[in-house]
Amino acid sequence: MIKHSVMTREGIVEKELTPLKVIRLKCWECSNWQPNEILTCHMEDCPLWVFRMGKNPSIKRRKLTEGEKDTLRAQLVGIKKQTHTQV
Repeated sequence: MIKHSVMTREGIVEKELTPLKVIRLKCWECSNWQPNEILTCHMEDCPLWVFRMGKNPSIKRRKLTEGEKDTLRAQLVGIKKQTHTQV
């Protein structure tokens, strides 16, 4: 986590942000707070450009098969039942 000063309605507040959120905030500032400008940014020579959408492009998202999804659903239902019976 990185401490970063953030402008809010209440004024400047110091918050702890993840590195990706700090990069995303920098892109917001650079684009004059216009979300469409971030999406269509043409500053590809910027070292932060690949991270501008708040995601790390080197992390591949795993695609789950239907069987894996069913297994995870069943596990989630079991966990929910355990927490409801404990309360």
